[in-house]
Amino acid sequence: MMTSTVATAVAIFAATGLALATATTTTDATCNTPPGGWCGNANSTEPLQCCPTGQACSPVNWMQSFCQPIPSQCPQQLPQIEYIDTTIDVVFNVQPADCCARCVANKDCVSYTYKLGEYQQPSCALKSGARMSVVAANTISGIVPGRFIHSPQDAADQAKQHDDHQLRH
Repeated sequence: MMTSTVATAVAIFAATGLALATATTTTDATCNTPPGGWCGNANSTEPLQCCPTGQACSPVNWMQSFCQPIPSQCPQQLPQIEYIDTTIDVVFNVQPADCCARCVANKDCVSYTYKLGEYQQPSCALKSGARMSVVAANTISGIVPGRFIHSPQDAADQAKQHDDHQLRH
């Protein structure tokens, strides 16, 4: 199942002013994946399975991703997205929710990318922006609400780029 991430990105921007990249999983009432269930191969950029409302597909080891609760402080979770903006800090041996909390605690942090396998251990890269991203295996990224604003067209362009990637795979 595929939902329109372009419309979602523009609608969320209009409601909150928050700039969004696009997630690779759908999150809705029709998802058959159970909470905490398997949602994809972590070491691939193939489209992931959906996750139930309130969860995002997050890498838990080098090979597997599972639906995990979305941290309340970072509600926009972006599986298979890696922000490549300026890195302001890197923290090791943390979980995705810890990565969110560290970004929220750092006033200069706008977004973060949690990545498995980098440096042979999980890493959390705190970023100064959220304008540049790439599709990447073994990652999940998030944006701190209210810290980054750009135009609805930028959000729509990123969403379309991601949808195009999904259609090719």
